[in-house]
Amino acid sequence: MISIPLKLTRIKLLSFCLFLIIYPKINLTLAEVIMPLLVGQLIYTNLPKSGFKLLVSQHIPLEIQDKFIQEIVHQMWDAYNPPPPNYQAVFLQQFSHKRTLFGWLYNDGHDDLGRAHIPYFLGYYLTGQLDDDRLQQILGCLATGPIYFLERERLSESLEPVILPAAEQYHSSRPGLVIPKHLQEQLFNKQKKQQLIELQFLPRPTPFETEEITVVDYAEISPITDQNTTISSYTSETELNESQITSSLTVISESTLDNRSSAPDLSAVERIFEEVINEFIGIEGAVLISAEGNLLTQAIGIEENIALLLTGKMINFIGIAKTELAWTTFDSIAIHSPEGHLVLSQCFHDLFLLIKTEKMLTGLLEVEIKRIVKKIQAIYQNSEIFVSYTSLLSNKEEDDLENFNDTMMLPEEEVLYRGRRINT
Repeated sequence: MISIPLKLTRIKLLSFCLFLIIYPKINLTLAEVIMPLLVGQLIYTNLPKSGFKLLVSQHIPLEIQDKFIQEIVHQMWDAYNPPPPNYQAVFLQQFSHKRTLFGWLYNDGHDDLGRAHIPYFLGYYLTGQLDDDRLQQILGCLATGPIYFLERERLSESLEPVILPAAEQYHSSRPGLVIPKHLQEQLFNKQKKQQLIELQFLPRPTPFETEEITVVDYAEISPITDQNTTISSYTSETELNESQITSSLTVISESTLDNRSSAPDLSAVERIFEEVINEFIGIEGAVLISAEGNLLTQAIGIEENIALLLTGKMINFIGIAKTELAWTTFDSIAIHSPEGHLVLSQCFHDLFLLIKTEKMLTGLLEVEIKRIVKKIQAIYQNSEIFVSYTSLLSNKEEDDLENFNDTMMLPEEEVLYRGRRINT
């Protein structure tokens, strides 16, 4: 029989007791190491001198990038009826049981052209099965805010993936948004039933959520006194009387400055394009485009992709010219070639008309474009002075122009010029 020294036995017992004390802490430490997740980033916003762009981390599928734009950005942001300044929202959407996208929408700041209401979408892309623990971690992250937040001026073309820790282990530079408990319960119920989660939480802002905005290049603005004035679709359903609106509504958005209709008749704009192209010799194509790069009308006589690309480049050039030359406003920007002209004209601060023509007199083209712009403005303002297309020239002017064109044509017969006789 082997005898074990009592001293050695006590040491083993003491070690075992210490292990029992430390073991829960070891489990906690392991849990904290396992919990952080690696997520890819997607950011959609207006970059200085580049316009609206989508920036993504590597290895994010193109399908996810397209869904981010089509099903989140376009669904949550209305350029014609933006939410108030400093507004924020969150989204959480599964495209499959192993592909999850969640993040934030912020509406704040101005772009390099001085325009307000610039959206900033920041999304995290997570791969892998979503369970209750991960869902709880995502909800905590949405409530805390982004891990890192880079201002538009500091964004680069490529984004690095980030590690998503537990919500209590980091502090965000931008506020998050707590999803109400009843919505969280619905999410967990869907998770238990193995149903795909789709949530876009856009909270209704307070009735008087305003911000001081510096407005330039506009005439004097009369205060809003009409109690039936619609602030936005995000406005609270609380009824406002006239005194409340007059005293509390201190800011008028840029869309209000233009006195535009909330639902313009874009089909009327397309009819103008068709009439001009059919009746005005030289104009080949036209389209109406928003500052965000969205086609507002059907592109007539010009391919949509080409129209969007050219408009984006021309708007960026305008921004550079304003910065470098200290210009405050502009009417149009044109590209002239022996084959024709391409002109981008500003109808409103966030609305542009792109015209494509064949080779023609630039003076007549400028006059006709100004006339088209006025017609578009009349439609957006529901003006009664709008009239259908008519010729810009009087009968006498048309005859003079026809005679002028005749003199410019090459004669069919040989022309002999008077000169000195040369002795041979």
